[in-house]
Amino acid sequence: VGMSRLLFEDVFEILEKDPAGKRFDRVSRFKARSDTYQMDLNIDINIEIYPLEAGEKVKLALANTLNLDGTPCSDNYDPTLYLGKASLMDQYEYVMQGKIFKYKDHTASGTLKT
Repeated sequence: VGMSRLLFEDVFEILEKDPAGKRFDRVSRFKARSDTYQMDLNIDINIEIYPLEAGEKVKLALANTLNLDGTPCSDNYDPTLYLGKASLMDQYEYVMQGKIFKYKDHTASGTLKT
């Protein structure tokens, strides 16, 4: 993956699964910590599609587009858009597309939380 398409990339260790209890049948909330940047992450993952447990490590990448040529993605969901077309999704096992729900910057304390 060329770094020009990625805004962020790091490996995260899953620390906890559903720390506040299970709320949804198919989705679990995970707490994780990154190896390189020591970032904390809370993320919801569909565990029917991508089973994950505490202790596992996953690579997380953020990009502003899935298009390999860097052109912006459409704002409208189209499940056929990438059929038969190479995209950034080809390089990962699990992909989510959309907006980041909440971001907290705690750099004054020396840590960054997302």
